[in-house]
Amino acid sequence: MCIHRRFFIVVVTVFASFPSTASESNLLTRAIEHFYQGDIPSSVRLFERVADSTSATGEETGVARASLVRLYRTIGRYDDALALLAADAPDRVTILQQAGRYHEAISAFEDLRRSNDAFPGAALSAARAAEGLGEYDAAEAFLQVVFRESPVPAHAYQTLGDLHLARNRYEDAVDAFRTSRRLEPNLTATLFPEAQALYGLSRFAEARSLLQRARSARPHEHEIATLLTRVESRAPELNVAEERERVARRETRDAPRVLDFPADIETIPTIRIGLIEAVNEIWLKTGSDWHIAGEPAIQGSRGDVIQLLSSSTDIRIRVNDTEVDHSRRGGDWISIEQSDTHATLLIFDLEHSAGQFSAGIEDRAYRGTLSFGRPPGAGRVGFTVVNELDVESYLYSVVPSEIPAWWPDAALEAQAIAARSYTFAASRSRYQSRGFDLLGSVASAFYRGVGGESPRTTRAVNATRGQVLRTGSGAILSAVYSANNAGHTDSAVDVWGYASALVGVADPQLGENPWYRSPSELTAWIQARPETYSSVAPFSYWNAYRWELHVDVEDLTRRNPGIGRITALIPEGRSPAGRVRHVRLIGTDGSRTVSGDAIRSRLGGLRSNLFMVEPVYDADGRTTRFVFSGAGWGHGVGMDQTGAAGMAQHGFTSAQILDHYYPLAEISVYY
Repeated sequence: MCIHRRFFIVVVTVFASFPSTASESNLLTRAIEHFYQGDIPSSVRLFERVADSTSATGEETGVARASLVRLYRTIGRYDDALALLAADAPDRVTILQQAGRYHEAISAFEDLRRSNDAFPGAALSAARAAEGLGEYDAAEAFLQVVFRESPVPAHAYQTLGDLHLARNRYEDAVDAFRTSRRLEPNLTATLFPEAQALYGLSRFAEARSLLQRARSARPHEHEIATLLTRVESRAPELNVAEERERVARRETRDAPRVLDFPADIETIPTIRIGLIEAVNEIWLKTGSDWHIAGEPAIQGSRGDVIQLLSSSTDIRIRVNDTEVDHSRRGGDWISIEQSDTHATLLIFDLEHSAGQFSAGIEDRAYRGTLSFGRPPGAGRVGFTVVNELDVESYLYSVVPSEIPAWWPDAALEAQAIAARSYTFAASRSRYQSRGFDLLGSVASAFYRGVGGESPRTTRAVNATRGQVLRTGSGAILSAVYSANNAGHTDSAVDVWGYASALVGVADPQLGENPWYRSPSELTAWIQARPETYSSVAPFSYWNAYRWELHVDVEDLTRRNPGIGRITALIPEGRSPAGRVRHVRLIGTDGSRTVSGDAIRSRLGGLRSNLFMVEPVYDADGRTTRFVFSGAGWGHGVGMDQTGAAGMAQHGFTSAQILDHYYPLAEISVYY
């Protein structure tokens, strides 16, 4: 099966496709150009000229009016948006609700119900309008219209949970919040209200567990720590039981042994992975005889429990509750090496993925060597934990941590080659001053140690041993990848601003040019679910391909301190595929611009930068939240992991998959 790359590859320089002429006939093109440049006011003025022009064609006028509605909604000019909509347009309900005109929104929905089938989106907006008026019975009745459809959006259950919580229906609230996260695990905003409901039910153990997870996933929310303190004061026995369980686990749980090893392991380059930084205490267990080099050396046996503690001058070491002499090391790194290559080192209660929906605490075992120390300039607070091992063994864990091990073999092999290429291209640069080559989180590649390994992905790594992607210059490509590109990727220059062999490609199933759509066309694309290899069941996650997220102003304000309460959010600049480059946050005390990958975390945990956004006002005109409608999961550059699975399902080989997503690179054997 062959992909005709010349048809699908579009290498673009920003706005190179736009003509520079200022003639009246090109107003529409210029309006779209300003939209992608991030100049919303100029874009609006030009679309308004086209909409009012007597010389414009009907099609041009339609595009201009539809785009104006979208831009008016983005900047909160809801009266202007309503003036362009038909009286029976379902979107009127949502716009009226978001404008804080609750009674009108409910009336518009009732008119819609009398004249036509009630649209689920309009029903959900009517429910939120009723909630804003405190009419909870009506809100629940409107939600029933939503629940009759399939699939039900996760935020409908989030709204239902809020309604139950407001009425002290704690059991129902817990069920609704849990259902919302089952449908959309990224809805970490439901963790705290569910914990409130559990607290109301006196289910303190469950509330405490949920709050601990919420504290890791949403560290900026101070209310979490406050409620956690209240829970622990009501049930102090929970702390005692948890510490008892930890002690028992350290005594009874053993470090696992590994059986799979890369061939000729001594010839494979090694990599240093930063597991955790600024930690003050860590517990681990050995899997074989071990030693720490020095004069004199420290050594021990299989099953030893080692505790490392940060002090003001160095790292204290305790072995089986006995402190050992280590003063000779000062600020040097401490490395624990084991005699049995099949043995692992088990770290207890390792906090991971802080600030992400997958954040948590778990025991993790690692191959290779563990080192502990303070890199120069790191200060005297805590120490860094680094795992050093050969690259192939590292990939044994990375590949199944990044994509499910049950996916087609061709997708697993493509992932192995891409991850290996990224590992070599990205290592030994950015993080060297911090004492390692790559992070163990999704900031580099998700790495869970041996607990993440799987026989199928290990076979994929072995089958592609040493294979990397090289550019025409012979350099190893930094072959980045993301979970779902929504149907097309962007180039590195358009997303991150640097020249690279990573170019934008459209899904082979798309028969249209996906770049530089008008605002209305881009919105329609984001809200649609076109058939692409990125949407193939069962690999495509429903809320990763297309999604919606509601973010409270309080959440945004906490994530972006220093500019007061945030009142407006304006996208400023987009890639050719529509991914947002910059966002200007406007607060009561100033403004700030957020750019690039930081947008996703700073704006509330968005899945991608491919989104449209609208403010939501209360009845007093005060901004209360922002609604994001988006597509895809991740930065959208390089290989689409879901798309790779979809292509593999349709018979593409790993080489063909890589040829599609990295068309300016070739597979090469590195070792």
